[in-house]
Amino acid sequence: MHIAFTTDRLTARLWEPGDLDRAYELYSRWEVMRWLGAEPRALESRAEAAQLIERFRDRSADPRYGVWALEQRETATVIGSVLLVPLPDGDGAVEVGWHLHPDSWGHGFATEAARGALAKGFAEGLAEIHAVVRPGNAPSAAVCRRLGMAAIGRTDRWYGVGMDAFLAVPTPADGAGGKSGAAGAPGDAGATRRLALDLPAELVDWVRAFAEVSHRRVEDVVGPLIAAERARVEAGWHGTPERQAR
Repeated sequence: MHIAFTTDRLTARLWEPGDLDRAYELYSRWEVMRWLGAEPRALESRAEAAQLIERFRDRSADPRYGVWALEQRETATVIGSVLLVPLPDGDGAVEVGWHLHPDSWGHGFATEAARGALAKGFAEGLAEIHAVVRPGNAPSAAVCRRLGMAAIGRTDRWYGVGMDAFLAVPTPADGAGGKSGAAGAPGDAGATRRLALDLPAELVDWVRAFAEVSHRRVEDVVGPLIAAERARVEAGWHGTPERQAR
């Protein structure tokens, strides 16, 4: 059995043909599928589930990436999927994601699995990892915030429909150390926590507008803002200046 990574409670491993029933039970549920892909559609048959497992296995052929079955270690029950894959037409950009069965919601499994996937990606040299969340999916947006990912606005760049984008960069605590120098990762022990960037809504709107008129990617515009925010936080500032004055 190929194992991608483990956490305290979970094992991320290759999807197997023997997982067919659980895959169908998960991906035939509209409450799960409504948030996934450009054109959400629930599976209608076990034959479709078998094809999906094969696609997941194909996407996991490169050991750096994959859509892996997420197994609860205590019970050996598959509770969903966790993924770390290149984004479509992403010029090398990589996303983290999670699909959990409703019977496993509310236990912190999504955050734990995604944190493990981020750690794997950063340990193997990725400089940044994205997450894309369909508008209205408040639980997944909350997972991104718990992971310390920066909200960088809404984009249709990757899936052809508007998605809320989040960005994570490595810190020394991720084991990636100086590999992310361009992202401005500091080296002192007090800076090992991940930076959670909380941009005011008006600034996010400005970034999106500026990116559009300058024909640049949102990520390229917001990168310097992330570095500036990191420097400001490490200098001892917390919250926006307006909030500090109150």
